[in-house]
Amino acid sequence: MLIAVWAVGLLLLVLWSAAMWAAHVGWTMLASLPWSQAVEAAQRISLPAWLELWVGSAWRDWLTTAGPMIEWVMRTLQGSAHWLEGMIPILMLVMWAAGALCVLVLTTLAAGLVSWWRGRRDSPAATA
Repeated sequence: MLIAVWAVGLLLLVLWSAAMWAAHVGWTMLASLPWSQAVEAAQRISLPAWLELWVGSAWRDWLTTAGPMIEWVMRTLQGSAHWLEGMIPILMLVMWAAGALCVLVLTTLAAGLVSWWRGRRDSPAATA
């Protein structure tokens, strides 16, 4: 049981790290490309059939609708708030570290709870 707890905890850590890496790559792409080019490139992406059933064309419509607002935010960050644009990767690293620490602490607590429950179940007082 402890192996399963740690395997799930490490899998969650890998998934969290992959999600933060993907967010960092997305931020880097958004910060370097004009948003209109990013929207056009994203609209050409074809989703897998199973995902297309759930999402449909809603994400493409959202990109088209939210495009001007996101472009304004990106221009604001690149223009007047350039220091904030440079802080985003640092903030993402801090957010990754906080999430990774939470996953590790919760996994440790779950492993401790399983060990305590096992010890209580296997103790001579519990069988009497």
